[in-house]
Amino acid sequence: MNMTAPDSLPSARGHAQSRRVELLWLLALLIALAFAFQGSRGLWGTDEGRYTNVALRMLNSGDYLFPSLNDEEPHFSKPPLTYWAIAESVRLLGRNEWAARLPNALAFIGTGLLMYGLGLRLTPGRPWLPALIYVTSLGPFVAANVITTDTLLTLWETLAVFAFVAAWFSDDAQRRRRYLLLMWCGFGLAFATKGPPGLLPLLPIAVLRWSYPSSSPPVVSWPGLAAFVVIGFSWFAAVIWARPELLGYFLGYEVYDRLFTSVQDRNPQWYGALQTYGMAFLIGTLPWLILMIRPLMQSWRLVTPRFWRERRDRDPAVFFLLLWLLLPLAVFCVAQSRLLLYVLPLFAPIALLLATRLQSQAWVTTRWAMAAVGLTVVLLLGIKWGATIYPYHRDAREPARLIAASLPGDKVKEVVYLDYWPQYGLSLYLNAAVEEASLSPPGHWCGELWEPGLHVFVAPKEYVKEVHRQANACGRYVIYKRFDWQELVFMTISAPSAG
Repeated sequence: MNMTAPDSLPSARGHAQSRRVELLWLLALLIALAFAFQGSRGLWGTDEGRYTNVALRMLNSGDYLFPSLNDEEPHFSKPPLTYWAIAESVRLLGRNEWAARLPNALAFIGTGLLMYGLGLRLTPGRPWLPALIYVTSLGPFVAANVITTDTLLTLWETLAVFAFVAAWFSDDAQRRRRYLLLMWCGFGLAFATKGPPGLLPLLPIAVLRWSYPSSSPPVVSWPGLAAFVVIGFSWFAAVIWARPELLGYFLGYEVYDRLFTSVQDRNPQWYGALQTYGMAFLIGTLPWLILMIRPLMQSWRLVTPRFWRERRDRDPAVFFLLLWLLLPLAVFCVAQSRLLLYVLPLFAPIALLLATRLQSQAWVTTRWAMAAVGLTVVLLLGIKWGATIYPYHRDAREPARLIAASLPGDKVKEVVYLDYWPQYGLSLYLNAAVEEASLSPPGHWCGELWEPGLHVFVAPKEYVKEVHRQANACGRYVIYKRFDWQELVFMTISAPSAG
């Protein structure tokens, strides 16, 4: 079984020059989309600030094993690979937004190149087309410019699938073993980035292997499995060894609860999957959505056994790509924890599926089509530039500037948010700890007043009188109001003798 008929593969010698030109153009496009205005926008909450804050704490403390938001609050909700990447980037390039976003930018570029590699095998007529569709789709582009784990996860999952497909096409046993080793390394990196969701592409790989038992390569590779265990499980083993109670947390809260309960309150309603993922795909596939309307109208055929038998027998590439899209999506829909970016890795098979439909159509390379692509790139870069001037209320750069201006020459040790979601991104600008405290029960936060070093307290305006009352009850009752920002009041609190 071959995913693509041999006579459709271009001559490597005859097309070598054109392939190099394609790759250079693709690389230039990737660099422009990934790096333009990369450091021009402040860190936005909540994700960008939180991930960066955890990475900076690792960098400052030297403790890369136990992620934490502050001295009182560990943060084990994600494996540490994203934090490690951000920390090392900041160590090399300094404390700035460019450094914090560099890992995602590189992951976006890497995914685009892997899509080109997949295109060489699955859409050989126009191998650049899957990469072009992917990197100019709104979803992957926006995600690449927001600090989360999902763009890195997409890179590793795409790497694993690329290696699997390369092994499938290879007739050389030694080369096939190398590709399988690379596949399992990709899954190990995916697991070290986001845990079990990183293994979802194994489902379509397993089904494909089962569907073609006589002509498919073995998926199990003992060197590969060993590499996967070392890469994917080493951190989990180390932290569970040090803190055995984390085993229950990982298996319970992070796996069972995400799958079967609504405890995390992430769109668990019966319609939550349609609402969340429907929006992710409808908006995220722009501007290519218009070319998907016809296949979407025919998607009812996916429920018929005849359709799947025909795809399996006549078009193994499309058969595999549909499995890669639909099987992980089914898991995401069943799981009770649902967020928009969970399905980001599935934009890779979507781009490949669309490319398989378009690769034989002559209009794809017309001047009008290229002009439309150029306009799309300009619009995407315009969106990225617009974000730099948009007054987003969770941008940490402005409150950091105001804090520094209100306390000239003073080193802030900690910023404490009282009954309000903390702006963790402040840690990048102030090199200060950021944490959250509660006004209930009264006096619960007194310990923050007694800690040494300059503390900035932040509370909603309607809570300021209660802050005065509780501060007085704690024995520290002089409040110096520094400034108002949006609905918040920033203040310092100290004893009368310090005033």
